[in-house]
Amino acid sequence: MKTLVLERIKNKALLAKPSKIKLARHSKNIETLEKLSKDSDWGVRSCVAQNPNCPVNFLERLSEDSNSAIRYWVAENQNCPVNLLEKLSEDSDLGVRYWVTRNANCPTNILENFLKDCMFVVRNAARIALNARKDQKQSIAS
Repeated sequence: MKTLVLERIKNKALLAKPSKIKLARHSKNIETLEKLSKDSDWGVRSCVAQNPNCPVNFLERLSEDSNSAIRYWVAENQNCPVNLLEKLSEDSDLGVRYWVTRNANCPTNILENFLKDCMFVVRNAARIALNARKDQKQSIAS
């Protein structure tokens, strides 16, 4: 079955959107994810960006997508490396910056920089994340 699906993608045959979405969200197959990460449908690309099995090099490419929703999902993906979070922390879209603050891997220095962000929602999310880390450290110390 997987071979048939891969062949259809390789041949650029149209899959029904729900099938592409399901593959994009759950596939562990690198070839499938690579093809779907380049799909013309932004919804499919965003599902690849959400996939916990999405390789870092695909996340890097998706982080440059013109559609900010895809960059949101890259920023939220727990496999997003620190260097990519740093890049996304400078995104012009406030939603992307917001989701960077929500990523558990976001470095403290980026969160501290967000305290000066021009948008309240980003500043507030950074403050919440920093306070949560502070509370976590205090509870571990107790």
